[in-house]
Amino acid sequence: MRTKRNWLLTGVVMVVASALMFLTRGTGSEATYTDYLDTLNAGAALIIDADITMNTDDLKEYIESVNGGTEKELTIEDTPETEEAELVMANIKNSLNVREEPSGDSKRVGKLYAECGGVILERQDGWTKLKSGNVVGWCSDDYLLFGDDAETLAREVGEKVAVVLEDGLRIRGEADSEGVTCGFVNKDDVLTVTDAYEDGDDWVSITFDETEAYVSSDYVVVEILVDSGETVEEIKEREALEEAERLARITDYGEFSASEWELTLLASIIYCEAGNQSYDGKVAVGAVVLNRLENKRFPDTIEEVIYQKNQFSPAGSGFLARILDEEKATESCYEAAKAALSGESPVGDCLFFRRTGTKEGQVIGDHVFY
Repeated sequence: MRTKRNWLLTGVVMVVASALMFLTRGTGSEATYTDYLDTLNAGAALIIDADITMNTDDLKEYIESVNGGTEKELTIEDTPETEEAELVMANIKNSLNVREEPSGDSKRVGKLYAECGGVILERQDGWTKLKSGNVVGWCSDDYLLFGDDAETLAREVGEKVAVVLEDGLRIRGEADSEGVTCGFVNKDDVLTVTDAYEDGDDWVSITFDETEAYVSSDYVVVEILVDSGETVEEIKEREALEEAERLARITDYGEFSASEWELTLLASIIYCEAGNQSYDGKVAVGAVVLNRLENKRFPDTIEEVIYQKNQFSPAGSGFLARILDEEKATESCYEAAKAALSGESPVGDCLFFRRTGTKEGQVIGDHVFY
Protein backbone atom coordinates (compact mmCIF):
# COMPACT_ATOMS: atom_id res chain seq x y z
CA MET A 1 0.00 0.00 0.00
CA ARG A 2 1.22 3.42 -0.88
CA THR A 3 2.41 5.54 2.00
CA LYS A 4 0.64 8.81 1.53
CA ARG A 5 2.55 12.06 1.50
CA ASN A 6 0.95 15.24 2.73
CA TRP A 7 0.95 18.46 0.76
CA LEU A 8 -0.14 21.89 1.92
CA LEU A 9 -2.82 23.48 -0.20
CA THR A 10 -1.40 26.97 -0.12
CA GLY A 11 -3.98 28.42 -2.48
CA VAL A 12 -6.91 28.13 -0.10
CA VAL A 13 -5.84 31.15 1.96
CA MET A 14 -3.68 33.97 0.59
CA VAL A 15 -1.17 35.47 3.01
CA VAL A 16 -0.26 39.14 2.65
CA ALA A 17 3.10 39.56 4.39
CA SER A 18 3.83 43.10 5.53
CA ALA A 19 6.98 42.67 7.57
CA LEU A 20 8.62 45.09 9.99
CA MET A 21 12.16 44.46 8.89
CA PHE A 22 14.47 46.19 11.38
CA LEU A 23 14.80 48.91 14.02
CA THR A 24 17.56 51.56 14.05
CA ARG A 25 18.50 52.86 17.49
CA GLY A 26 19.89 56.35 18.21
CA THR A 27 23.31 54.85 18.98
CA GLY A 28 23.65 53.66 15.42
CA SER A 29 23.37 49.95 16.33
CA GLU A 30 20.74 47.74 14.73
CA ALA A 31 18.40 45.21 16.33
CA THR A 32 15.58 43.11 15.01
CA TYR A 33 12.00 44.21 15.45
CA THR A 34 11.39 41.17 17.64
CA ASP A 35 14.36 42.00 19.85
CA TYR A 36 13.02 45.48 20.41
CA LEU A 37 9.51 44.33 21.20
CA ASP A 38 10.99 41.81 23.63
CA THR A 39 12.54 44.68 25.60
CA LEU A 40 9.12 46.34 25.83
CA ASN A 41 7.01 43.27 26.48
CA ALA A 42 9.30 40.72 28.12
CA GLY A 43 9.03 38.18 25.31
CA ALA A 44 7.40 37.59 21.94
CA ALA A 45 4.57 35.57 23.45
CA LEU A 46 3.07 38.70 25.00
CA ILE A 47 3.05 40.55 21.71
CA ILE A 48 1.63 37.60 19.81
CA ASP A 49 -1.09 37.19 22.40
CA ALA A 50 -2.30 40.77 22.05
CA ASP A 51 -5.94 41.01 21.07
CA ILE A 52 -5.48 44.20 19.04
CA THR A 53 -4.28 44.57 15.48
CA MET A 54 -2.64 47.66 14.00
CA ASN A 55 -1.62 48.76 10.58
CA THR A 56 2.01 49.80 10.19
CA ASP A 57 1.31 53.52 10.75
CA ASP A 58 -0.61 52.86 13.96
CA LEU A 59 2.08 50.48 15.19
CA LYS A 60 4.79 53.03 14.46
CA GLU A 61 2.86 55.68 16.42
CA TYR A 62 2.30 53.22 19.28
CA ILE A 63 6.00 52.38 19.57
CA GLU A 64 6.91 56.09 19.54
CA SER A 65 4.38 56.72 22.34
CA VAL A 66 5.88 53.91 24.42
CA ASN A 67 9.34 55.41 23.97
CA GLY A 68 8.18 58.90 24.91
CA GLY A 69 9.01 60.45 21.55
CA THR A 70 12.69 59.51 21.70
CA GLU A 71 14.93 59.46 18.67
CA LYS A 72 14.38 55.74 17.97
CA GLU A 73 13.09 55.32 14.44
CA LEU A 74 11.30 52.42 12.86
CA THR A 75 12.09 51.60 9.25
CA ILE A 76 9.29 49.62 7.61
CA GLU A 77 9.66 47.62 4.45
CA ASP A 78 6.69 45.85 2.87
CA THR A 79 7.11 42.53 1.09
CA PRO A 80 5.02 42.00 -2.02
CA GLU A 81 1.73 40.12 -1.94
CA THR A 82 2.12 36.43 -2.66
CA GLU A 83 0.30 35.02 -5.67
CA GLU A 84 -2.52 32.58 -5.13
CA ALA A 85 -1.77 29.15 -6.58
CA GLU A 86 -4.60 27.47 -8.47
CA LEU A 87 -5.62 24.10 -7.11
CA VAL A 88 -6.09 20.94 -9.14
CA MET A 89 -7.34 17.58 -7.81
CA ALA A 90 -7.14 14.09 -9.29
CA ASN A 91 -10.59 12.80 -10.27
CA ILE A 92 -9.82 9.07 -10.27
CA LYS A 93 -10.43 5.87 -8.30
CA ASN A 94 -6.95 4.35 -8.43
CA SER A 95 -3.99 6.08 -10.05
CA LEU A 96 -3.16 8.50 -12.84
CA ASN A 97 0.12 8.67 -14.77
CA VAL A 98 1.98 11.97 -14.80
CA ARG A 99 3.79 12.49 -18.12
CA GLU A 100 6.95 14.36 -19.06
CA GLU A 101 5.17 16.02 -22.00
CA PRO A 102 1.47 16.67 -22.77
CA SER A 103 0.97 13.36 -24.57
CA GLY A 104 -0.20 9.89 -23.67
CA ASP A 105 2.89 8.48 -25.36
CA SER A 106 5.29 10.60 -23.32
CA LYS A 107 7.56 9.19 -20.62
CA ARG A 108 5.93 8.61 -17.23
CA VAL A 109 7.55 10.71 -14.49
CA GLY A 110 5.22 9.87 -11.62
CA LYS A 111 1.72 9.08 -10.46
CA LEU A 112 -1.23 10.74 -8.77
CA TYR A 113 -3.60 8.70 -6.66
CA ALA A 114 -7.20 9.12 -5.57
CA GLU A 115 -7.61 12.22 -3.38
CA CYS A 116 -4.25 13.69 -4.48
CA GLY A 117 -3.96 17.41 -5.15
CA GLY A 118 -1.49 19.81 -6.69
CA VAL A 119 -1.04 23.27 -8.15
CA ILE A 120 -1.41 24.21 -11.78
CA LEU A 121 1.73 25.33 -13.58
CA GLU A 122 0.49 25.45 -17.17
CA ARG A 123 -2.43 24.33 -19.35
CA GLN A 124 -2.30 23.29 -22.97
CA ASP A 125 -4.67 21.52 -25.39
CA GLY A 126 -6.56 19.41 -22.86
CA TRP A 127 -3.53 18.77 -20.67
CA THR A 128 -2.41 20.37 -17.42
CA LYS A 129 1.13 20.69 -16.13
CA LEU A 130 1.03 20.43 -12.35
CA LYS A 131 3.17 20.04 -9.27
CA SER A 132 2.11 17.60 -6.58
CA GLY A 133 4.70 16.88 -3.92
CA ASN A 134 7.93 16.28 -5.80
CA VAL A 135 6.32 15.17 -9.03
CA VAL A 136 6.07 17.74 -11.83
CA GLY A 137 4.50 16.84 -15.15
CA TRP A 138 1.45 16.68 -17.39
CA CYS A 139 -1.92 14.99 -16.82
CA SER A 140 -4.95 14.78 -19.09
CA ASP A 141 -7.74 17.17 -18.10
CA ASP A 142 -10.18 14.25 -18.45
CA TYR A 143 -9.01 12.97 -15.06
CA LEU A 144 -8.67 16.26 -13.17
CA LEU A 145 -10.92 18.67 -11.28
CA PHE A 146 -10.47 22.44 -11.32
CA GLY A 147 -11.87 25.54 -9.63
CA ASP A 148 -14.79 25.08 -7.27
CA ASP A 149 -14.96 21.34 -8.00
CA ALA A 150 -11.34 20.89 -6.95
CA GLU A 151 -11.77 22.96 -3.79
CA THR A 152 -14.93 21.07 -2.85
CA LEU A 153 -13.16 17.72 -3.16
CA ALA A 154 -10.13 18.99 -1.25
CA ARG A 155 -12.34 20.09 1.63
CA GLU A 156 -14.09 16.71 1.61
CA VAL A 157 -10.99 14.50 1.63
CA GLY A 158 -8.33 16.78 3.10
CA GLU A 159 -7.37 17.57 6.66
CA LYS A 160 -7.75 21.12 7.88
CA VAL A 161 -4.62 22.42 9.62
CA ALA A 162 -3.35 25.71 11.01
CA VAL A 163 0.18 26.81 10.13
CA VAL A 164 1.70 29.08 12.76
CA LEU A 165 3.07 32.41 11.50
CA GLU A 166 5.01 33.60 14.58
CA ASP A 167 7.24 32.21 17.32
CA GLY A 168 5.87 31.97 20.84
CA LEU A 169 2.18 31.79 20.00
CA ARG A 170 0.06 30.95 23.05
CA ILE A 171 -2.37 28.05 22.97
CA ARG A 172 -5.44 28.85 25.07
CA GLY A 173 -7.85 26.55 26.87
CA GLU A 174 -10.74 28.79 25.86
CA ALA A 175 -11.48 31.02 22.88
CA ASP A 176 -10.50 34.08 24.88
CA SER A 177 -7.34 36.16 25.22
CA GLU A 178 -7.67 35.79 29.00
CA GLY A 179 -8.05 32.02 28.82
CA VAL A 180 -5.60 29.69 30.54
CA THR A 181 -2.36 29.10 28.64
CA CYS A 182 -1.97 25.43 27.66
CA GLY A 183 1.35 25.81 25.88
CA PHE A 184 3.31 27.59 23.17
CA VAL A 185 4.02 26.87 19.50
CA ASN A 186 6.48 28.38 17.06
CA LYS A 187 6.55 29.59 13.49
CA ASP A 188 5.83 26.91 10.86
CA ASP A 189 4.40 24.47 13.41
CA VAL A 190 1.36 22.68 11.99
CA LEU A 191 -1.71 22.22 14.22
CA THR A 192 -4.71 19.98 13.58
CA VAL A 193 -7.92 22.03 13.28
CA THR A 194 -11.11 20.52 14.72
CA ASP A 195 -14.48 20.35 13.00
CA ALA A 196 -15.72 23.09 15.33
CA TYR A 197 -13.76 25.73 13.38
CA GLU A 198 -15.55 27.68 10.69
CA ASP A 199 -13.95 30.06 8.20
CA GLY A 200 -13.81 33.56 9.62
CA ASP A 201 -13.77 32.59 13.30
CA ASP A 202 -11.60 34.83 15.48
CA TRP A 203 -10.25 31.77 17.29
CA VAL A 204 -9.21 28.54 15.66
CA SER A 205 -10.23 25.36 17.46
CA ILE A 206 -7.34 22.89 17.44
CA THR A 207 -6.31 19.59 18.99
CA PHE A 208 -3.49 20.01 21.49
CA ASP A 209 -2.30 17.20 23.78
CA GLU A 210 -5.39 15.23 22.73
CA THR A 211 -7.77 17.94 23.96
CA GLU A 212 -9.53 20.88 22.32
CA ALA A 213 -7.69 24.18 22.57
CA TYR A 214 -7.56 27.51 20.70
CA VAL A 215 -5.17 29.84 18.90
CA SER A 216 -5.88 33.33 17.63
CA SER A 217 -6.70 33.37 13.93
CA ASP A 218 -4.52 36.47 13.56
CA TYR A 219 -1.37 34.41 13.87
CA VAL A 220 -2.12 31.28 11.86
CA VAL A 221 -3.10 30.42 8.33
CA VAL A 222 -5.76 27.73 8.01
CA GLU A 223 -5.01 25.45 5.10
CA ILE A 224 -6.17 22.14 3.68
CA LEU A 225 -3.82 19.17 3.83
CA VAL A 226 -4.29 16.73 0.93
CA ASP A 227 -2.27 13.84 -0.43
CA SER A 228 0.37 14.34 -3.09
CA GLY A 229 1.69 12.22 -5.93
CA GLU A 230 4.95 10.35 -6.22
CA THR A 231 7.80 10.50 -8.67
CA VAL A 232 8.92 7.31 -10.41
CA GLU A 233 11.97 7.26 -8.15
CA GLU A 234 9.82 7.63 -5.02
CA ILE A 235 7.58 4.80 -6.18
CA LYS A 236 10.59 2.51 -6.62
CA GLU A 237 11.99 3.45 -3.20
CA ARG A 238 8.63 2.87 -1.51
CA GLU A 239 8.09 -0.49 -3.21
CA ALA A 240 11.61 -1.62 -2.31
CA LEU A 241 11.01 -0.65 1.33
CA GLU A 242 7.66 -2.43 1.39
CA GLU A 243 9.22 -5.57 -0.04
CA ALA A 244 12.03 -5.46 2.52
CA GLU A 245 9.49 -5.07 5.31
CA ARG A 246 7.45 -7.96 3.92
CA LEU A 247 10.49 -10.23 3.76
CA ALA A 248 11.45 -9.24 7.29
CA ARG A 249 8.08 -10.52 8.49
CA ILE A 250 8.48 -13.91 6.79
CA THR A 251 9.74 -16.89 8.77
CA ASP A 252 11.35 -19.93 7.16
CA TYR A 253 9.81 -22.99 8.78
CA GLY A 254 11.92 -25.43 6.79
CA GLU A 255 9.75 -26.63 3.93
CA PHE A 256 7.70 -23.44 3.60
CA SER A 257 8.07 -19.78 4.52
CA ALA A 258 5.19 -17.71 5.86
CA SER A 259 4.47 -14.26 7.21
CA GLU A 260 2.82 -13.73 10.58
CA TRP A 261 -0.47 -13.14 8.80
CA GLU A 262 -0.17 -16.37 6.81
CA LEU A 263 0.66 -18.32 9.97
CA THR A 264 -2.39 -16.83 11.68
CA LEU A 265 -4.58 -17.60 8.68
CA LEU A 266 -3.37 -21.21 8.52
CA ALA A 267 -3.84 -21.73 12.27
CA SER A 268 -7.34 -20.22 12.03
CA ILE A 269 -8.51 -22.46 9.18
CA ILE A 270 -7.13 -25.43 11.15
CA TYR A 271 -9.21 -24.28 14.13
CA CYS A 272 -12.31 -23.97 11.93
CA GLU A 273 -11.91 -27.38 10.28
CA ALA A 274 -10.23 -29.43 13.02
CA GLY A 275 -10.35 -27.49 16.25
CA ASN A 276 -11.87 -30.47 18.08
CA GLN A 277 -9.58 -33.06 16.44
CA SER A 278 -6.31 -34.62 17.59
CA TYR A 279 -2.99 -32.91 17.00
CA ASP A 280 -2.35 -35.16 13.98
CA GLY A 281 -5.78 -34.27 12.65
CA LYS A 282 -4.90 -30.58 12.92
CA VAL A 283 -1.53 -31.01 11.20
CA ALA A 284 -3.23 -33.00 8.44
CA VAL A 285 -5.58 -30.12 7.61
CA GLY A 286 -2.61 -27.73 7.47
CA ALA A 287 -0.76 -30.18 5.25
CA VAL A 288 -3.66 -30.27 2.76
CA VAL A 289 -3.49 -26.47 2.45
CA LEU A 290 0.26 -26.52 1.84
CA ASN A 291 0.12 -29.52 -0.52
CA ARG A 292 -2.06 -27.40 -2.76
CA LEU A 293 0.64 -24.71 -2.97
CA GLU A 294 2.81 -27.22 -4.83
CA ASN A 295 0.06 -28.38 -7.17
CA LYS A 296 -0.60 -26.49 -10.40
CA ARG A 297 -4.34 -26.98 -10.03
CA PHE A 298 -4.41 -24.54 -7.12
CA PRO A 299 -3.26 -20.97 -6.34
CA ASP A 300 0.29 -20.35 -5.16
CA THR A 301 -0.25 -18.46 -1.89
CA ILE A 302 -1.67 -19.66 1.41
CA GLU A 303 -4.29 -16.93 1.44
CA GLU A 304 -5.48 -17.65 -2.12
CA VAL A 305 -5.64 -21.39 -1.44
CA ILE A 306 -7.77 -20.90 1.67
CA TYR A 307 -10.11 -18.38 0.06
CA GLN A 308 -10.44 -20.19 -3.26
CA LYS A 309 -14.12 -20.41 -4.13
CA ASN A 310 -16.02 -23.51 -2.98
CA GLN A 311 -12.99 -25.12 -1.31
CA PHE A 312 -12.91 -24.39 2.43
CA SER A 313 -16.47 -23.74 3.59
CA PRO A 314 -15.52 -21.64 6.68
CA ALA A 315 -13.81 -19.16 4.36
CA GLY A 316 -16.94 -18.71 2.28
CA SER A 317 -19.46 -18.70 5.14
CA GLY A 318 -17.79 -15.97 7.18
CA PHE A 319 -16.91 -18.34 10.04
CA LEU A 320 -13.19 -17.97 9.32
CA ALA A 321 -13.47 -14.18 9.35
CA ARG A 322 -15.14 -14.30 12.76
CA ILE A 323 -12.42 -16.59 14.15
CA LEU A 324 -9.76 -14.21 12.83
CA ASP A 325 -11.50 -11.17 14.33
CA GLU A 326 -11.87 -12.86 17.71
CA GLU A 327 -8.37 -14.41 17.55
CA LYS A 328 -9.78 -17.76 18.61
CA ALA A 329 -7.16 -20.07 17.10
CA THR A 330 -5.62 -22.06 19.97
CA GLU A 331 -1.97 -22.67 20.72
CA SER A 332 -2.27 -26.26 19.48
CA CYS A 333 -3.61 -24.94 16.15
CA TYR A 334 -0.59 -22.66 15.84
CA GLU A 335 1.75 -25.52 16.68
CA ALA A 336 0.04 -27.68 14.07
CA ALA A 337 0.37 -24.89 11.49
CA LYS A 338 4.09 -24.54 12.20
CA ALA A 339 4.55 -28.31 11.95
CA ALA A 340 2.84 -28.37 8.56
CA LEU A 341 4.98 -25.43 7.40
CA SER A 342 8.09 -27.35 8.46
CA GLY A 343 7.10 -30.15 6.07
CA GLU A 344 5.31 -32.51 8.44
CA SER A 345 2.37 -34.29 6.80
CA PRO A 346 0.53 -37.25 8.34
CA VAL A 347 -1.41 -37.61 5.05
CA GLY A 348 1.38 -37.49 2.47
CA ASP A 349 0.44 -35.40 -0.54
CA CYS A 350 -3.35 -35.53 -0.09
CA LEU A 351 -5.18 -32.54 -1.50
CA PHE A 352 -8.66 -33.03 -0.04
CA PHE A 353 -10.49 -34.10 3.11
CA ARG A 354 -14.07 -34.50 4.25
CA ARG A 355 -16.14 -36.17 6.92
CA THR A 356 -15.61 -39.91 7.26
CA GLY A 357 -18.08 -42.27 5.65
CA THR A 358 -18.38 -40.32 2.42
CA LYS A 359 -15.08 -41.16 0.72
CA GLU A 360 -12.32 -43.75 0.82
CA GLY A 361 -8.90 -42.61 1.98
CA GLN A 362 -6.75 -42.14 5.05
CA VAL A 363 -8.86 -41.63 8.15
CA ILE A 364 -7.68 -39.45 11.01
CA GLY A 365 -10.35 -38.81 13.62
CA ASP A 366 -13.53 -37.54 11.98
CA HIS A 367 -11.93 -36.79 8.61
CA VAL A 368 -10.90 -38.86 5.63
CA PHE A 369 -7.99 -37.50 3.57
CA TYR A 370 -7.46 -38.34 -0.10
